[in-house]
Parts: sequence; structure tokens; C-alpha cells
Amino acid sequence: MMETTSFVPADQIFKLCIEKFNSLPRTGKPTTNEWTVLSCIIQCDSNSKNAKVISLGTGTKCIGSDQLCEKGLILNDSHAEVMARRGFLRYLYASIRNYLSDGSPLAYNEQTGKYSIKNGISFHFFSTHAPCGDATIVSKSTGDEEIEPGTKKMKLSPEFTDNFTGAKLIAANENTDLMSQDEGAIRTKPGRGIRTLSVSCSDKLSRWNILGIQGALINIFLDKPVYFETLTFSGQVSEISVKRALYGRWRKVSFNSERYKLQMPRINICSPDLKFEFEQTTETDPSPASIVWADVQEKPLEVAVSGKRQGVTKSKRNTISEIYRKGPLKFIRGGKSA
Repeated sequence: MMETTSFVPADQIFKLCIEKFNSLPRTGKPTTNEWTVLSCIIQCDSNSKNAKVISLGTGTKCIGSDQLCEKGLILNDSHAEVMARRGFLRYLYASIRNYLSDGSPLAYNEQTGKYSIKNGISFHFFSTHAPCGDATIVSKSTGDEEIEPGTKKMKLSPEFTDNFTGAKLIAANENTDLMSQDEGAIRTKPGRGIRTLSVSCSDKLSRWNILGIQGALINIFLDKPVYFETLTFSGQVSEISVKRALYGRWRKVSFNSERYKLQMPRINICSPDLKFEFEQTTETDPSPASIVWADVQEKPLEVAVSGKRQGVTKSKRNTISEIYRKGPLKFIRGGKSA
């Protein structure tokens, strides 16, 4: 397990993230009869004892396969966890461009031509809900099997809505029960109507625990992958289920790679009395909007509905907007903008 150096308790991370969310404009936030999920990425500096939110995302929607854009101009997955990572990538791009600034978490090595995370800097994940998919299936097993499950089925009565997932299994054959509550299985995101092609947040977070959260493009510029040191959750969350879904199911898998290693970040659960204002209830509907915010100077906030950026006219909806023509891809060679 990776060494944990975070000095910020779970409840303090919760308050830090809620404070950032409250500081954002009203646009894109749920109404009084709507709910959403809030996810954030926090940067901690053990040298200065400083912690700050560097990206934030909200959202519960994922478009069906019939709504996909061939040009890639519509967001397929607008779940909060994915939106927070989207903001984090923008933050990394900006950090690479401005690596000489005092606030950059990156250092550049002239000999290797790579960037590295500065000593004392670590990244941490927070969410107000367990990731959709495997992490929401509450295990009935005990011992090591709780985080290293087989494929046991769980038949739960309908009233236990917090103990199973609506995410669908990736079918092995036409006879597969897509709603079977098999533990440790890969699934596509839940939703009504046409099925989505995006895997669940449990599966995406577990992938980031192996390949890193930086993505393939930024990976070219870094000396090693970027991993979360801690994962913090509020609300009704099973720590056993989260551990199983995000890394436990891969513990017996051999990864023959010098660069990528299975990470087992510390899982923190906030005090039960800490509540997010827009948590899901039986009286509220999911918000159709999503928010992504990043700690960058140019256009830090973006609001989208059904994967489309709010404010974009129909005539420009299927064109590359000015913000994407300008950046974030002002590419870097030798540590300087090209």
C-alpha cells in the first residue's frame, strides 16, 4: 500500500470541497427539487501544510449510444467523478505550461525532458456518493472475500435500494442477466432508455488506480503516473464495497509493468452528520446539468446539459468552439510552449 502522508482529515476535506462548491455561481447547480453528486480533487502540500481544491465536478448523467457524436464534440459521460478528472487534466495542462510559477506542482528535468510531481505534493479524491457500479453493491461475505470477491449473486429485496447497482453487466452472451448483482464485475453506467457505452465510475476509478489519472497524452510528459493518495466519501458508503471495487478485485492479478502498479489508497469515510445539500432523496429528481471547474486562469468554469456546453447555439453545436481551438493543447517542447 502506498505511504499516506496526507495531513487533512476526512471531515476537513468535506468542508473544503463544500466551501469551493458554494463559492461557484448558481448556474448549473441543482434546484430545490433536484439532486446531484459532487466530486473534487484536492492538492496537498506537506511542506507548507496547505490543501486546496484544484478541480470540481458535479453530474449524474451519461448519454445513450444513440446520442454519441461522431466528431467527439459531446461529452459521453457527465458523472461527477469524470467531470472532476476532466478539470484535473486541465489543471495539469496549465501546470505544464506554467511549471516555473511558484504554485505549479510540477518540476521539469532538463536531462530526461520529463516533468515530475514536486516533493511533498499529493493528490486526493472526494465524492458525496459511492461510485456507481460495483462499489454500491454491499457485500454479504466476510473476511478477505469482502475485498477479493468471486462472482456470488446477491438477491436483495426492493426496499434495499442502497445495496445494489443499476449499472448493467457487460454481457458475455445473450443469456446473461444484465442486472445480476455479481461482485467484482465490469459494468456500463446505469440509466433509462438506450444503454450507455461508458463503463461505471467504479470501473473508471479502479483503472485510475492502476494506470494513473493523468491520461495517455499527459503521460508522455511525466516521469511516472499520477495516483490518488486517499479517497474520501460522504453519505451512505460501504468501506468494504469501495475497497473491493476500486482495488481489491485486482489484488490477485499480475501486472507485468515497471511503470504501472496497483495502488491501494487509503479509504476515508466522513462523519455521518456531514450532509451535502443536494444529496439524493426519494423526493428529488436528478439534475440534468453538470459542472466542471478547474484551478486555471482561462475559463475555469464550464456548465453542460446532456453533454453539450451551456450557451452554445445549435449552429455551433457541431463545430469546434474557440476555447478548444486555443487550448488546452498549446504543446510543450523542452518545457516551453511551442
